[in-house]
Amino acid sequence: MLLALPDQEQSQSHRVHPALFKTTDKLIHWNQNHSNLILLFFLLLTLGFGLGLKDLHVETKPISYYKKGSAIRNAFEYFDANFRGSTTIDILLNGPAGAFKDPQNLKAVEKILNEYQKDDRVSPPLTAIDYLKRANQALHDGDLAFFKIPESQEEIAQVYLFLEGEEAFSDVLRDEYSELRLTSRIQALGSRVGSQIMMRLEKILNQNLPKGISFTVTGTNVVWANMENYIADSLTRSFVGTIILVTIMMMLVLKSWKWGLISMIPNLVPIVMVFGLMGWVGIPLNMITLMIASIAIGIAVDDTIHLTIHIRKKTTEGMGLDDAIVSAFHHIGLAVISTSVILALGFLTMVISSFIPTQQFGFYTALTVVFALLCDLLLLPAVLKLFQRVL
Repeated sequence: MLLALPDQEQSQSHRVHPALFKTTDKLIHWNQNHSNLILLFFLLLTLGFGLGLKDLHVETKPISYYKKGSAIRNAFEYFDANFRGSTTIDILLNGPAGAFKDPQNLKAVEKILNEYQKDDRVSPPLTAIDYLKRANQALHDGDLAFFKIPESQEEIAQVYLFLEGEEAFSDVLRDEYSELRLTSRIQALGSRVGSQIMMRLEKILNQNLPKGISFTVTGTNVVWANMENYIADSLTRSFVGTIILVTIMMMLVLKSWKWGLISMIPNLVPIVMVFGLMGWVGIPLNMITLMIASIAIGIAVDDTIHLTIHIRKKTTEGMGLDDAIVSAFHHIGLAVISTSVILALGFLTMVISSFIPTQQFGFYTALTVVFALLCDLLLLPAVLKLFQRVL
């Protein structure tokens, strides 16, 4: 299409706004005269942002994905306030046939429930023991003294016989009285708090369950907690894998392992800065924000490749490093600035989303692009001059 257009030769200065040329000239001046100051500035900046990494955490809390006042968030909050929780933790106890006809086993479960319910963030679980105690009381003319677990297996068997017609009862005790289900509601507190509650629950179960009875903890909060582990593992593997692959490609493109390693420095610094900032302001990693690192480094490396290829080519042709940097800025600098600005603005459009993780992804990815641009224009030349002797 470009070849089909009329040939209109114009100098670069006539095709681009003069202010952009002044910007590149100032950058060239800074790079030539203040490279050590630039290195110190970015070192301090990276350390400052990097301190926030210790506060970076993974958190799966769907209620926080929606703005306050939205219909979904209002529904979560209504259930949390009026029904003691909008999510669940289910405990499945398994033993031999008839295990939960044994009064000693049932009393051990009751002790577990009493200990578990001391945490006011969870509701009292609905269990077969509740049915058993109420039915035992009903069979004794409502006498409150019989609102308890019967003392013998025979009495328990009789009460169970009375309850077997109840559909809800079969959901909490089944398979010849070998599987007992405990369902507890919990507020939408997120995966971190949910994990703490489940760890406490598992400790109580391990300490009090009779021998021969095993347990499985499941439910919404278990899904969230597992999702948190998957997110952390995925972030580590994808980020490390991306760095390795991009570094190898940089070495191949530049035909030098030294140039490849050194040129990766300006691509890693923006990632540290952005994730450190997220740690400082308390933005957690979730299914969407974890993608920032891998996507951002893939975008940021484009400009680095353009600049370093030009500089590398000129130096191999015999040009000095300073002159090669000036040449790269004159020929490629404006394109690097304009494409990065367009990319940042494109990602910023996601800020208008009503889904908060999408807002965060758009904003912090755009910020990474901006940081990467600054690193390419300022830090890259300073780093190349620092390692000039080994290149």
